[in-house]
Amino acid sequence: MALVQGSPGPGPDPSALPASQCQTVADLERTFASLTRQDAAITTKLNDLLTVREDLNRSLSRLDLLRAHLGTQVVAARALSNDLLSTTASTATRVTTAVHALDIEQARVKATLSVVEQVAELKACVLGVTGSMGAPQDWETAAAYIHRASKIPAEIVRGEFAEMMVPTAEVPDPPIVTLENAKESLCGLFLREFEKAVGKGVEGGMVDGEKVTRFFKLFPLIGRGEVGLDVYAKYVCGGISSRARAVLAEGSAASAGGGGGTGAFFYANALTRLFEHIAGIVEQHSPLVERHYGKGKMERVVMRVQTEADTQGGIILDAWGEEREVDRKLTETKSYAFTFLVQSFLPGARGVAAGERGIQRTSSPAAHGGLSSQQQQQQQQQQENDGVDIKEIDMILLEIGAMLSRWSLYCRFMARKFQEMNDLPPDLPPPPLQIPPLVESSMLSTKISARLISPYQTLTTFFLRRSIEKAFQLEEPPPDLPPLPLTPLTPQNTLNFTKLPPLSAGSGGGYISSSVDDVMFIVDKILQRTLQTGQADLAIAVIAMVGRVLAGEWVGMVARRLRDEGGLRPATVGGGGPIAAGAVTGPIPFDTPLVQYLVLINNLDVAKTYLRRIVDGYTQPPPPPPSSSDPSGPENQQAKPQLGEDALPPLEHLFPIPSKTADAGHVRSSLNALLTAHLLPKTAETTTTALTQLFEKVVRPRIRNLVAEAWRDVDYSLLLHPTTTSSTSSTTSPTSSSSTHIPDKFRSLLYPLLYPFKLLLLDAPFSNLLTLAAKFLARQLEKKVIGVAQQGVREVEVIALERDVSGVVGVVVGLGRYDVREVFSRVVQVCLVLGMEEEEEDGEGGGGGRGGGW
Repeated sequence: MALVQGSPGPGPDPSALPASQCQTVADLERTFASLTRQDAAITTKLNDLLTVREDLNRSLSRLDLLRAHLGTQVVAARALSNDLLSTTASTATRVTTAVHALDIEQARVKATLSVVEQVAELKACVLGVTGSMGAPQDWETAAAYIHRASKIPAEIVRGEFAEMMVPTAEVPDPPIVTLENAKESLCGLFLREFEKAVGKGVEGGMVDGEKVTRFFKLFPLIGRGEVGLDVYAKYVCGGISSRARAVLAEGSAASAGGGGGTGAFFYANALTRLFEHIAGIVEQHSPLVERHYGKGKMERVVMRVQTEADTQGGIILDAWGEEREVDRKLTETKSYAFTFLVQSFLPGARGVAAGERGIQRTSSPAAHGGLSSQQQQQQQQQQENDGVDIKEIDMILLEIGAMLSRWSLYCRFMARKFQEMNDLPPDLPPPPLQIPPLVESSMLSTKISARLISPYQTLTTFFLRRSIEKAFQLEEPPPDLPPLPLTPLTPQNTLNFTKLPPLSAGSGGGYISSSVDDVMFIVDKILQRTLQTGQADLAIAVIAMVGRVLAGEWVGMVARRLRDEGGLRPATVGGGGPIAAGAVTGPIPFDTPLVQYLVLINNLDVAKTYLRRIVDGYTQPPPPPPSSSDPSGPENQQAKPQLGEDALPPLEHLFPIPSKTADAGHVRSSLNALLTAHLLPKTAETTTTALTQLFEKVVRPRIRNLVAEAWRDVDYSLLLHPTTTSSTSSTTSPTSSSSTHIPDKFRSLLYPLLYPFKLLLLDAPFSNLLTLAAKFLARQLEKKVIGVAQQGVREVEVIALERDVSGVVGVVVGLGRYDVREVFSRVVQVCLVLGMEEEEEDGEGGGGGRGGGW
């Protein structure tokens, strides 16, 4: 039972003084009250202790009883421990000590037996090596004994016990000395036999491949694996060197035999055969090396092979550069003046380009001053001989592209082999491929960068610029262009739109010259050739160069011809002076200068389409093959050649190994930038400027008064329903009927002016030209509607006016796309507002008698 304690009583009052120090009655009373409270607290606490005294006595009695019982148990436990447990514990201690000593003795015995066995094995190996190297000359057995001895720990081989037990009368030297001497002797023997087997091929005979393989496998058994790998690498490099020299000797023999020199792709094929030979060696011999020498040991051989590849590849590249005279061609291309392009951009060089001679066929006598066909060929040949032969440059670029492509494949192969040589966890995905450092920093890589990649960029730039120059020099007109000048359309044959010359559904006509096809064909070939090289940095540089040249020179040349040689003359009346702000009547003279101007605009537009198709062919995934049930399948379609569709693999396959600065994603971005950052802005700006000039100088003066001419002699006040008859009106006014025929009249005026543009321009340029004309006509219509409204019209007049405006809008929209109608939205809204105002006025007039109003 728990001891119940009273709560502590109140302490003395701090303000109460001891009785001996009290000086007043109040001090004594406070002291007495404090003592009284303390006495009461102590009395209460004593009473509480007396209350729980009996419980405390009972608890103490129980504790005494438990103490007596526990004392008895303690005596019994001491007796049990002294009689039984102490003896058992002593016995267990003695047994444990004996077992531990026995284990130690047994371990020592086992270690001794192991040493004895290893020494016996060492002795057997030493005797076996000595015996095999004696009269039997069993080199494989001797190498096997040495390999067995190499597994014995070095401390046993060099130990005193082995030095005492292993030597015999036949072999008195210590075992370590005997084994080392045997290794040296066998290594020298294997080297001699290996070189003897290889030397047969050097002397003109056949290499003893079986013997080469036999001794190659013995080097790692005698602990001379590095020596075996070195001698094997030397043997392989010798084969690579002899093969490369034989290939070059064939080319030299063909050149000396009067065959006109080596072939166009001789050196590219020689480099390809070199890489294929090395790849075959690495692929076929790697399992043998790894099986006998260990995982990753082939890397030592590859290092020596790469050194030989640097030498032989450098010889091939040097011979190629000397044979093809690459340095001379680089000097000539860098110093080439591009006279035609430069003079075409100079001010006042109007007669240099093809624009002055009009749209004439270069094969016609008129283009060559009446020269005969033979004289024309001689003149053209003389012009080509004066400069750099672009065909030779093209062949050099093809050969460089082929060599770079093979180099990329070789680097890709080496990257995969080095990845296979490394021990990778099987549960983890393989890391991305990386070119091995020994290949990336090799002399051949440096020479390829200097002898192939740098000339490729320079020659490709020249090739593109020279191709653009020749494309303009040899430009031919559209083959199906009708004779010029075009016969103008008359209002009689334009009243019925179905009688006009037919067009294909959903598109306009449009003619382009040969230069845009030639240039885009060259661009496609350059991009395809560059992407196939597999060099991401080179591809990005060439793509950027193509964009700059196209935007700066090709588009710049077209823009200059549009500006200076387009043949746009200010509109005149009756052969007089130019009219800046007045109107011009009569048909547009579609003569040679104007048609040439339109063809140049078409060239810009179709260039965007061609280049977009080229870029999409390289950046977009190929479409899935059509099914056999598809009516548009290949069996129901005619084969049509497409730009950029030469079945190139995706960019990720062409550039699987990212370089330090570029990868397939960067190449794709560069291709997209070729279209969006270079050609599209430049062509859009040039096309907009050209169409604006065409509209301002040719179209606008002739459509200025079309709206006024269409509404001539039209009086909407006479378009009322007849309610009375007049005896004097024996004749009827032509405008007194409910139809004004304004749309038909407007059609007969507008179509002879704009429909030839639809025949000659492509859809996009014509739509832009039609939009400019529609905006101008919309402003004229708005002025006309506002002028009619200011004269005061009634409801029936508003209806007729709105019908005529809608008809005129339909005439303009009929020439192009439906979205041209958006240009006339303001005019239509003005007509609607005008009709609403008339209805409100009628409603106010009718409700005036009822007093209704706002």
